[in-house]
Amino acid sequence: MRGSDEIMAEYLLKGAKMLGKSCPECGSPLFTVKGETYCVVCRENMAQSAKETGGADGATGTKAAKSNKGTKSAKDSKVMKETANSEACGNAAEKEAEADTEFVTESDACSCGELRSEVEAAVKILCRRIKSETRPEDCVALMEAVSIGVDVLKKLE
Repeated sequence: MRGSDEIMAEYLLKGAKMLGKSCPECGSPLFTVKGETYCVVCRENMAQSAKETGGADGATGTKAAKSNKGTKSAKDSKVMKETANSEACGNAAEKEAEADTEFVTESDACSCGELRSEVEAAVKILCRRIKSETRPEDCVALMEAVSIGVDVLKKLE
């Protein structure tokens, strides 16, 4: 299973926005992706465990989030079932298809300046976490995430 920092770095690189709020389940920052707010770490971990169990996940609960568009595809319904528990992580909106979908579209693309400020904020948050981290392996993971963020900032110059 991937580390939380790797997951967060991947979402940041794909254009997700890290928020100042944290997940009540795992403590990781919440993210906004295509207008939806949820914990990417909990979502990825649930998706990974669903893949490991062959997609059969009868313990996720029956409560599904309402769709903002009013319609749901079969794929959306499957993802909603698999991630119903992530509502506790801040996701009360419609669930996204799969993690491999493209996050930034023409309609919600932000300017380089906005993206730069978001990445800078994420790097600052990660640096603060490094200062308080006690486990060396977690420090290394956080430093790798900071390095990725700095590389992104260089590319945006």
